[in-house]
Amino acid sequence: MLAAVVSPPDSVTTVSHGREIGLPRRTISILTGESLVNDAAALTLFAVAVAAVTGDREFIENPFLLFGWEALIGLILGVVIGRVVISVRAKVGNPTIESGLNLLVPFLAYFAAEQLHASASSPSSRPASP
Repeated sequence: MLAAVVSPPDSVTTVSHGREIGLPRRTISILTGESLVNDAAALTLFAVAVAAVTGDREFIENPFLLFGWEALIGLILGVVIGRVVISVRAKVGNPTIESGLNLLVPFLAYFAAEQLHASASSPSSRPASP
């Protein structure tokens, strides 16, 4: 469990060092995205490790299939929610509403992932049968 918590690199440090050494903007963008994937993977691995230690069973018992499910659903949700937000922002044009939308979208994405058992913190665990 400890490895899952401390393993993902800090994207802020990576970006700042990348700028210091003059990496191209595209490379820094790729490193930032990769860091987000590492964070998501670490949260999923942490959830699997906690379930293994506590004796709980996950929604999908195989950790590799669980990770694949969460990654696939997370990607699909990200694309769908991102496209919806882009289309709404294009129609709104009001900075106040856009700021509110910026605050609301992460919570909507989280709750959608929770409902699909695709969040590392989703209550998809159920007690193991004796």
